[in-house]
Amino acid sequence: MLPDEYIYSLFRDLYRVSRLFCIRFNCSESHRKTPPLLPPAPHDPRPPPAPQELGRLHYLPVNRPNTSGKPINPASTKEGFVDPFLIPLQLLIVILFIFRIPLARKILKKDDLTPFLSDVKVRIGLWWKTVLLPVAVIVVFYLAWARFNVFFFHNAPTPAAYESVPVLIVESLILAPVSEQIIQCIFLSFIYVASTRVTTNRWKIGLINGIMLAGVSLLLVIGHANFNPVSLLLRFFLFMMYGGIYYLNDRDLFPAIIAHSAWNLLAVLTFPF
Repeated sequence: MLPDEYIYSLFRDLYRVSRLFCIRFNCSESHRKTPPLLPPAPHDPRPPPAPQELGRLHYLPVNRPNTSGKPINPASTKEGFVDPFLIPLQLLIVILFIFRIPLARKILKKDDLTPFLSDVKVRIGLWWKTVLLPVAVIVVFYLAWARFNVFFFHNAPTPAAYESVPVLIVESLILAPVSEQIIQCIFLSFIYVASTRVTTNRWKIGLINGIMLAGVSLLLVIGHANFNPVSLLLRFFLFMMYGGIYYLNDRDLFPAIIAHSAWNLLAVLTFPF
């Protein structure tokens, strides 16, 4: 037996054909204005998809029909837009990180900050631990997020259009992960070194660093200036994950960058960035 939706669609199409037939062969006006003797369309119990603001790193794709009557050019939207001032800022952060210790010694004339700045390590180490494991964690989290997105918002990940693919790749897969992880991990290393000077209790050190990791992650989320509640929550968990990977790898910056790049790659491929 056919579902009610198909039966309704069949009668609706038959009615439209009959209307076109009357118009084509000049039926009376009363026939043209006769309302359809059809039941209303079945109610869809699913809630409407959540609204999405355009911009970078928005994770709620919305598949809405175009009711404006104008053709949509995906390349003309703000999806995939890269701020021209963002790339120089990210390059400046990377340069300052590379020369952080000489610059600190030259500006402060002391080595007081050297223990804090040198605590951030960049080591490849065992590839399965610094590359394969972070990527696997991000893939699992991505699949869980995609399932959450489909279940609650009825939207599967969809490919997005971008202004300049090479610029987006350089910014999203290289500069953004490196610069953002430098900022986060510098703060986390300062907190770690300071906490080890305050106490030697491992539980207290872990508690202090866990609380401060949440605070630093929240600041980085706010810095993205996207106040969509779902995007805020998602970014918060992501930065908590990056910080946890940083701590678990003995404060090594490389695995955190790999994890951040892996998420951005998946987002570039499937979510409107």
